[in-house]
Amino acid sequence: MKFATLIVLATSLIYAVAFALPQMPDTSGSGSAGTSPTSQPASTQEDHVITRLESARRWLDQKENSLRDYDMAVKIVGASHDDEALTFIIANLEKTFTVDTALVYVQHYAEADAHWAVIAALLYLHKDDVNTAVAVMENVLGHPGRLKPEELSVALDVAARVYVVAQEFDKASNIYLQIIQQHPDDMNANNNLASILSEQLTPPDLDQARTYAEKAVQIMRANNRENASVLDTQGYIQGQTGHLDDAIRNFKRALEIQPAPDIWFHLGQVMLKKGDFNEAERCFQNAKDILKDQKTKGQAPNPGLEPNIDDGILQLRKATAHDTGHK
Repeated sequence: MKFATLIVLATSLIYAVAFALPQMPDTSGSGSAGTSPTSQPASTQEDHVITRLESARRWLDQKENSLRDYDMAVKIVGASHDDEALTFIIANLEKTFTVDTALVYVQHYAEADAHWAVIAALLYLHKDDVNTAVAVMENVLGHPGRLKPEELSVALDVAARVYVVAQEFDKASNIYLQIIQQHPDDMNANNNLASILSEQLTPPDLDQARTYAEKAVQIMRANNRENASVLDTQGYIQGQTGHLDDAIRNFKRALEIQPAPDIWFHLGQVMLKKGDFNEAERCFQNAKDILKDQKTKGQAPNPGLEPNIDDGILQLRKATAHDTGHK
């Protein structure tokens, strides 16, 4: 799941895709401005983003110019509502400057330009400073007139992410609804709203969740590019509504695309429901191993996932003991 991307969920996938693209020279002359490529066809946007990031790294001795290239990259993906690409850019910014150094420069620009405050919020999120990220985004959304329409679109996306990490799911849901009103074919917004409705509400609203999940699947198929997060959300809802075999197929396909710990966990839950205890144990263990590896690498996994996995293992032990006692 989900929330694709949230902080690091899709970063490794985007790195793999992005650096497989041919490198392009910096065509702006200075590495700072150039013609805005936001009007370019979607098929060329990855190239333009990579070009800007390469240019940014070449300007490390002149950090203001480098930051302007990162800003251009953010604006490119803002027009296409690409959560994964935005995560990739911020990860690059962090690797280029370190979070604290980047924040010094970003905060300087944020005083006069709310768009930079949005980037600052993402950096605070990477520092696990969720409270500050929330405060920054609430200040930004409280003054929407300071943002251009395409910048407001990016701000809404970031705010939803921040609220999800802060576990303020009502606020996140309202923002995703606002995004969907403006952009009905936003796959990530539909998928993330379905995820919240199915997994974060008590009780879950599975009927509404299914509606948004099916819309996300429809958009995914129209784009002719499978998405692990969308398949995971669809599988989770299928698992909750008794369609276990369909759920397993979606989870396994999602894992082929992106072996994320939450997908392994969801597959383990369905295997437990089917009574396949050995396979459930393998899935839960894979989830724990990947989570441990993420922590070792300094990544910030979904904070609620580890206790959920532990609870799944506990349920598995109880089910195994019950099954053994009846043999």
